[in-house]
Amino acid sequence: MPSRRILFYAAVLAALGAVPMAVGGFYLEFTNQILIFALFAASLDLLAGYTGLISLGHAAFFGIGAYATAILVELGVVRLVFVLPAAVLLSALAAAAIGALCIRTTGVSFIMITLALAQLVYYVALNSPMTGSTDGMLMFQRPESGLPGIDLENNIHFYYYSLLLVGLSFGIMGRLVSSPFGRALQGIRANEERMSAMGYRAGTYKLTVFVIAGAFAGLAGHLFVNLQFFIDPSSLQWHASGQVLTMVLMGGLGTLSGPAVGAALFIGLEEVISSYTDHWMLPMGIILVLIVLFARGGVVGLWRGIRSKGPWNG
Repeated sequence: MPSRRILFYAAVLAALGAVPMAVGGFYLEFTNQILIFALFAASLDLLAGYTGLISLGHAAFFGIGAYATAILVELGVVRLVFVLPAAVLLSALAAAAIGALCIRTTGVSFIMITLALAQLVYYVALNSPMTGSTDGMLMFQRPESGLPGIDLENNIHFYYYSLLLVGLSFGIMGRLVSSPFGRALQGIRANEERMSAMGYRAGTYKLTVFVIAGAFAGLAGHLFVNLQFFIDPSSLQWHASGQVLTMVLMGGLGTLSGPAVGAALFIGLEEVISSYTDHWMLPMGIILVLIVLFARGGVVGLWRGIRSKGPWNG
């Protein structure tokens, strides 16, 4: 089974690597957007799916990573070796500060505190002249890679840059959730009191994964602003967190492949439905309700259930 899984992921990476050879323009940007939101959704799944921490403020770290990138480039710091670590580090530091206030609560209280603190970050971005206030920020160039022959201004080069970072991130998250640390997180999700009684410091584990998830969300924000050349405060609002949570639920909680599938499904459906009506959120909501009712494990959970009952497993 592990060898099959490795072959499957290798095939997915090969297919994604071949995308620039097959398409360009809009479809290349569209695929890149899916990659970025797959990473964003997977970072939230570390909290929601593996640790049982439902956050409605996760978009704050995505926005911090994006704004950090745009502000540094505007200030003349254009070397990628400085911009990328700064965006991830600032998002991680913000997650540490917010997480330290949130992890003492659970359930609805945790959801509401993450929402409230993320809204504070949103209002800072909304009213700060450094972030362009309500108008947002345009980024007129991408950071310089510093490597010969690699120009991130080239959309194909930038696509492979995104694919590399997203692929590495999924590899790290995969190792993380299968490690003793990841199994401890799943134990906390199942029964935090029992894990604490067994000697595990649940608060430390929750804060650590909160910071890790924030760092990966910041990385996704860094890629997003480089893709769009624009960021505004709406990317930090609670509804942005709600959208990425929807992606996780669509694909399947507690599975790293689920958020990736959910991101592709959400963005694809949004693109198709919005071409017919401005009220695309209504049919999207109906689809989400149907998935929750009839495929509680999301699309990935439904597929696994069908495979387990198939004649090839009988």
